[in-house]
Amino acid sequence: MLDGARVLLTGSTGRLGRCLVQELLLAGAELLLVVRASSPATARDRVRALVPMGHEPRRVRALRGDATEPGLGLAARDRARVRASVDVVLHAAASTSFSTPLDLARRSNVCATRNVLRLAERIPGLDRLGHVSTAFVAGRRTGRVLENELEHDRGFQNAYQRSKYETELLVRRYRAALPVVVFRPSIVLDRADGVAARQRSAFRFALELVRKGFLPALPGSAATPVDLVTENDAARAIVRLLEQPSPAETYHVAGGDRAPTLGSIVEPYRDVRYVDVDRFAWEVAKWRHERPRLGPLYDELGCFIYELAYPKVFDAGNAEADLGRPVVGEDPLRVLHGEGPAVVLRERVGAR
Repeated sequence: MLDGARVLLTGSTGRLGRCLVQELLLAGAELLLVVRASSPATARDRVRALVPMGHEPRRVRALRGDATEPGLGLAARDRARVRASVDVVLHAAASTSFSTPLDLARRSNVCATRNVLRLAERIPGLDRLGHVSTAFVAGRRTGRVLENELEHDRGFQNAYQRSKYETELLVRRYRAALPVVVFRPSIVLDRADGVAARQRSAFRFALELVRKGFLPALPGSAATPVDLVTENDAARAIVRLLEQPSPAETYHVAGGDRAPTLGSIVEPYRDVRYVDVDRFAWEVAKWRHERPRLGPLYDELGCFIYELAYPKVFDAGNAEADLGRPVVGEDPLRVLHGEGPAVVLRERVGAR
């Protein structure tokens, strides 16, 4: 389906987006990449850096735009090109910061997705629209979470989770009019040696605090599943599932029952105590008092670390059935333990 297809991709300059560019090119697609830039020339320069060696640069075109603006902020000529020639839309742009205020998270996630959906409605030859969400739309749910489940009243850890949940509710309303497929990655694990520190995941940040001894206790238990998928595996699965002839409505891009436990993740670093939520909050207050310089880091940590107190398994049955294999190919523990993240804390602390 993607061989020779023209794909409009948002979010191509993000960590996952860069991997999606590579996988889409391997699948034979021609790409129109919507990128924020001060000028068309700057947009082209940003896109050139995304094209892996060995691929024909002419298969990739930069479109200067902004998904948070109506019509994705595209010039009239570019909008006309999109409407006339695009076969597939893959919307991967999002604000993934856990500390972003809710109104800004909604602008980056809900409003931007609404702009993508409205543009997609005007593409007469559209074969498929892929929306990259997150498995953590499940919020504070616990237990097994199925791919076809969404609505709940359990609440959320942060504005990111809530805004992505609201975005999925919006996407569902367009399913009667558009060929939508939703992809929900779990924790997307970057490779520390290939990503700038400011782009590295919150998970690596927390793990570095554990490694340095600044996080000697964690909420939850050693048996808590922590679903990790490398950015390469996530991108590969999304692209393969995007071209399924009869895809499911929603896929968990996750390890599911194969997810490692929290104990297996932190074991190589040092002994860690596991405590309940109230005790953990008390401990954090104590650490802040003992290390006031690290107060901002503990504030940042509080935006997401309590997720560990709500253990869940992201059922990936649809994804595994349509892929014919598990979503996870790379061992996330080897990626974690084989690439030291020490620079993360050093740069974060030094910047405060």
